[in-house]
Amino acid sequence: MLDAAGASRGAGTAEWNRGAYLVTAVGHCGECHTPRNFLGGLEESKRFSGNPNGVDGADVPNITPDKKSGIGRETHKMMLYHYPQTKNLLVSYSPQKPGFF
Repeated sequence: MLDAAGASRGAGTAEWNRGAYLVTAVGHCGECHTPRNFLGGLEESKRFSGNPNGVDGADVPNITPDKKSGIGRETHKMMLYHYPQTKNLLVSYSPQKPGFF
């Protein structure tokens, strides 16, 4: 898992590598969920912390594991219910195991 500063926790495990791949390569989550600087570059120190000036002016939420401002209090089931695009991403790029969801 990457925290807001981009530091890795659990790096090297199969689960971590799969999650990092889904978040960075497939989902490009940081492109919308990370604020941008005045030149349009990503503010990496605020990775996944949300973007008040997202696409078409939309407020893009904080998806860090922070329990107050991010999604740290949500369970796996809650995330799949509230963020259906997450389930679509996981189903598309997951090994199909009975009971995976």
